[in-house]
Amino acid sequence: MDQGQKYNVMELADLIGVPRTTINDWLNRYSQYIEFQMQGRRRCYPESALAVLKTIAAMRAEGKTPYEIEVALASKYAIHAEPAGVHTEEHFPQTEEEIHGEESPEAAAPGNFALVGKKQSDELNHFITENFHAMAEKLGSLESNSRRNHLRMQMWLLLAVLLLAAACVAAVFAVMKMNSLEQNNTVMTRDAEEKNLMLQELQKQTIFLGGSAAEMQKNIAELESGLQSQQKVFDAAIREQKEAHENTLNAELDKKEAELALEREKFAKERLEFLRDRDRLSSDHEQIVLELQEKINELEKKSAPEEPQPPPPAEKKSGFDFAPQSGN
Repeated sequence: MDQGQKYNVMELADLIGVPRTTINDWLNRYSQYIEFQMQGRRRCYPESALAVLKTIAAMRAEGKTPYEIEVALASKYAIHAEPAGVHTEEHFPQTEEEIHGEESPEAAAPGNFALVGKKQSDELNHFITENFHAMAEKLGSLESNSRRNHLRMQMWLLLAVLLLAAACVAAVFAVMKMNSLEQNNTVMTRDAEEKNLMLQELQKQTIFLGGSAAEMQKNIAELESGLQSQQKVFDAAIREQKEAHENTLNAELDKKEAELALEREKFAKERLEFLRDRDRLSSDHEQIVLELQEKINELEKKSAPEEPQPPPPAEKKSGFDFAPQSGN
């Protein structure tokens, strides 16, 4: 056993510079990381316990929560088992003799069951509070993740809506362009009809003004041949423009549809991942609640006071028993 410097609770409070009640609370809360030795009915703490308490005081000064301190101690210090034969309840000095290191006669008597029950209840409340704090932090983290996923889903929805709006605008523009081409075609057809009427009128005038019918027929045939060639060139030009515009429009529509399909597939994957994360988080939350309920039930069973055993029944004496007679 280590024979180095040993400290009691008052000395630890003076060395660290905190009240004795605070030291008692730390010794109870983080007892698995703090070594101690029994001297009679009192606990004495070595240098290693003083180092752990200084670490706890430093982390409390930094504003860390008990849960964060518990995690830091678990990663830095080993857990110490309770020595065999030592009661798990800490005996804190209450009288003047115990404060100065002397044991009072009342301390050697059997423990006060009311104080033991109160301390067990306080430890149970403290354990439940810490577990609820840890669960609240985990639930806060889950809610934060859920909000981030919800915001991401809204952004993807907005992007999909914008893409749909762009596709609609492109479709409207294409329809307007087609209508414009049809109107131009109608105007050109009307112009061709007007030119035909003019040629007919010119033909009539030629009949009246020309010298002979043969010359007039020849002129008319030449005019009709020129008009037909012009009509063919005009129709070919219109057909080429229309085919080029349709090809361009179809290519743009195919490109937009491919982009929209790709974005729709990405959005479906993101939504599937979000639903899986939500299901996994829900199952983790239910598992945490079940584990906490089991721990609370175990602690309630351990903290329940044992029922006193009834005294054994006294033996009844028969009414015919006689006192033993002495010999004559």
